[in-house]
Amino acid sequence: MQRFSRLAIAATCTLLTLAGCATNPASGNPEVQDRPAATSVDVGVDWAWSIAGDAAVRPLQVFSLQGKTYLQMRPGQMLPAILAEGQPLPFTINAPYIVVQQTPEHMDIVANGYRAVVVHAKQRQTIRQGPVMPDPKASRVQRVSVEDAGKDETPIAHSVTPLFEAPAQSTADSDLAPMERDKSWPVEASKAKLSRVIAAWGKRSHVAVRWNSRADVPVRASGEFRASNVYVAVAKALRAASAKGWTFAMSVESDGSIVVNGYQQGSDAA
Repeated sequence: MQRFSRLAIAATCTLLTLAGCATNPASGNPEVQDRPAATSVDVGVDWAWSIAGDAAVRPLQVFSLQGKTYLQMRPGQMLPAILAEGQPLPFTINAPYIVVQQTPEHMDIVANGYRAVVVHAKQRQTIRQGPVMPDPKASRVQRVSVEDAGKDETPIAHSVTPLFEAPAQSTADSDLAPMERDKSWPVEASKAKLSRVIAAWGKRSHVAVRWNSRADVPVRASGEFRASNVYVAVAKALRAASAKGWTFAMSVESDGSIVVNGYQQGSDAA
């Protein structure tokens, strides 16, 4: 009987190993020893970021660590271009994160007419929501899943393929209203076609533009667009111009140039 008691005590000690186990010499019963409290460690993660904009490109969360900024994206979201001061930022993918190799205080995240803004607390500003836009499910858009890039950090180009449907938007997911520093991007009557308007904007900003669509449509705008840089302006114009079954999508190449593709529902790039 004494042998079985010792076996029971040994089994109990085994189960309680993580908490610490010892036997009281007087009673022969197991004692549970308290574990030392874990020491809090400041790992240097900076969470002081605010996020706003379209759900199609808006990150779930953003943080920076050791000189890099991590944007956690939803599975299946579009692969966007990320801009700082109007210039594309190089990034890698370590699913589910897009990893920007620096920590700019303000980033524009744009793809296919959608826009989100990520602002650090040092440069935080009030961002007002604009009017609700039409449900993007009415048209097809370019998508690529962040999951498709694999688990390792791999450099990627700033283009987007192939086609899927974008998630529906709610009132809170509507376009950002123009901010104070936004510039005017006019639509001249003589250049009311989408390709000509975008070409003029690219020339003004010294950014090469390649039109890769046989279709061209009038720009739907009341004289101008408001945007902080040419990339955001083009994204807004493409979204406004999509009509008659056509969707116009922008990709940003590694050299900063803009490529515009036209897609018709039920067909490939035109």
